[in-house]
Amino acid sequence: MIKIGSKLKILKTANKATALLPNGKISKVASMEDKSEYNDDFIYFIARALTANVPNANGDYFPDDELEKSYESFIGKNLHLNHDADDVAKAVGKIIDAWFVRTDGDIYVVCLCKIDKKLHPELARNIETGIIDSVSMGCSCQECECSICGCKAHNESEMCEHLKNFLGREIDVNGEKKKVSSINRGITFNELSLVGDPADSNAHMYQIYANKRGNDMKKKAMQDGKTEDVVQEEVKQEIEKTVKDKEETETKAEEKTVKEEVKEVKEEIKETVEQLNQAKEVIDEKKEELKELKEEVKDIKEEKTEEKVEETKEEKIEKEENCGKKADKDKCNKVIELLKKEKVETDDASPNFVADFANKKGIELTSDEIVWVSDNYNNSVKKEESCKKAETEEEIKDIEEIKEKAKEAIEEDKAKENGETTETETKEETKEEVVEEKKEEEKPAETVEEVKEKVEEIKE
Repeated sequence: MIKIGSKLKILKTANKATALLPNGKISKVASMEDKSEYNDDFIYFIARALTANVPNANGDYFPDDELEKSYESFIGKNLHLNHDADDVAKAVGKIIDAWFVRTDGDIYVVCLCKIDKKLHPELARNIETGIIDSVSMGCSCQECECSICGCKAHNESEMCEHLKNFLGREIDVNGEKKKVSSINRGITFNELSLVGDPADSNAHMYQIYANKRGNDMKKKAMQDGKTEDVVQEEVKQEIEKTVKDKEETETKAEEKTVKEEVKEVKEEIKETVEQLNQAKEVIDEKKEELKELKEEVKDIKEEKTEEKVEETKEEKIEKEENCGKKADKDKCNKVIELLKKEKVETDDASPNFVADFANKKGIELTSDEIVWVSDNYNNSVKKEESCKKAETEEEIKDIEEIKEKAKEAIEEDKAKENGETTETETKEETKEEVVEEKKEEEKPAETVEEVKEKVEEIKE
C-alpha cells in the first residue's frame, strides 16, 4: 500500500540541524564517489522527514520500532515536487543520507538532500530564501492497522470502513471523540517531495549548505596531492565546523533572548506586585471608610431610637393630658371610689373591665374617660395604700411616745406618795404597782384616744 503526504517543514536553523544528528556529527554521506557531490552546482539541506508515534494530518501513524528498521530506505531516493514521482526524469534532487533520532519525548527521521542549482535555479533560490520550506515523504507499507477497530489490511480491499471513509478524521466512539489512524508496518520509503502545505507540523528543514567553500577546499587538497578519501573527510569536517559555529552563535543569541525575556518577566512580576500592593492599600482605605460609615449608621440608629422613645413618652403624656382634659373628673372619680369600695384588684381594672363596671352601675363613660379611670385607678389605690402605711407608722410612733410619757407621770406620782407613807406601805404599794403594771402590760394595746384620756386623768 502506498502512503504519501506526511508533510514536514524545512527550517534554516543550523543549531537545530546538529541537534538532529547523532552526537552533532554527520554520520555518513551516500555516493561520495560522484565528484559533483560537493561543488558550487548544488545546494544541500537537512530536513526532518517524519515523526514517530504521532498520527499526521492524513491519519498515518508510524511506530518508532518500524521507523528504526526502515529509515535507511530513504538513502539514494529521489527528491520531487508535490509527489510527482511517477517519472524519474521529473526528479529535482536526491536524498544522500538519513538518520534515526531518538530524544526524550521525540522520535523522528532526518534526511540530507541535494538539488542541482544549474538545472533548477529558481527552485534552489526559493529554498535559500525560505519561500519553499516544507517536505513530505512518500512510502509503501506491507500492513496497516485501524486505530479504532484493530482491523489489519494488506491491500485496500481488506480495509475497514473506518480506514476507507474516515481516515484522519474524528468520529464518535462510545460517546468519546477519537481520531481514525492507520498504524503502518513493513515500511519502505520511496521519495521525498518539496511541498507548500505540510501535514506534519514538526517536520523542518534545518540547514542549507553553500558549497563554494567546500569545493575550494577540495580543489586545494587535490593540488596538494591528497587522496579522494582525505578530501571527502576534510570537506565533511568543514561542514560540521560550519554547523557547530552557527549553532554556538544562535545558541548565544537564544540565551540572550531568554535572559531578556526573563528580565521582562521579572519586571512584569515587579509591576504586578506593586499593583497588588496599591490595590491592597485601596482596599484597606475602603475598609476604614466602611467601618466609619458603619459607626455613623449605628450612631444615627441610636439617635433615632432615643428620639422615638422620647416621642413615645411625650405622646403618652400628651395622650393622658388630653384624656384628662376631655374626661369628666367628678364622674370618673365616682367610678374610682366605687371600684375601691368593691376592692377591685388594680391588675383587673383594664379599660374593658372599667367600661362594663361603669355600665352596670348606670354610669356612662366616654372612651377617654374609660382610659383615664383605668390608668388613674391603679395610681389612686397605690397612693392610698402608701398614705395608710405612713399614717399607721405615725400612729404607732405617737402611741409609743404617749405610753412613755404616761409611764413617767405615773412613776413621779408614785414617788411623791411614797415619801408620805411608811416603808411597809411603800413596799405593799410598790408590790401592788408592779402587779398593776403587769396587768397593764398584759392588757391589749390601747387606742390613741384611750391613752390620751388616761393621761388627762392622771394629770388631774
